[in-house]
Amino acid sequence: KFIFYSRIHKKKGLLIILDYLISLNQNIYLDIYGFIEDEIYWHKCLEKLKYLKNVRYMGPLNNGDISELKNKYSFFLFPTLNENYGHVIVEMLSIGLIPVVSKGTNPFDELLNSEINLNFNLYSFDDFKLQIEKIIDFNESKIFTLKKRVKQLFNKLVEDQSYIINEYIIFINNLSKWVKLIQNY
Repeated sequence: KFIFYSRIHKKKGLLIILDYLISLNQNIYLDIYGFIEDEIYWHKCLEKLKYLKNVRYMGPLNNGDISELKNKYSFFLFPTLNENYGHVIVEMLSIGLIPVVSKGTNPFDELLNSEINLNFNLYSFDDFKLQIEKIIDFNESKIFTLKKRVKQLFNKLVEDQSYIINEYIIFINNLSKWVKLIQNY
């Protein structure tokens, strides 16, 4: 089962994926979670949902508690057009969901591609189809292995973030020392 978890907005690419799923003509189960930010865009999505019997809109999560999603899904489908940081990606990695994310649209692109290798070109149906066909062929052992990689990937991101935060704190402390030194002249 796949999950789309994000706000419903053109930037998040849901409509593109719905078109792809219609063209794919596979029994792909996708649950959509998120609040509707763009009503006009959502109505376009609703028109596509009429053709997808295994795709459901689940609404926003109660209190934003993503932990309730952990054991319901294996794959996180995120066809975003662009992410500044990619909070949603990190959140889904934190609960062990395997990312299937559009290429070149987020700061974790290289890392996701090297570790999980399910990224797809958002504007290539053939590339999307190739990744979905790969996933359909996965057995439980492959999914288990990927979930372990996701856990390692998340831990690496947390470790990297801690390093960056510490370096930033050192930078700010040094900067304030320089400012004080300059003010004394």
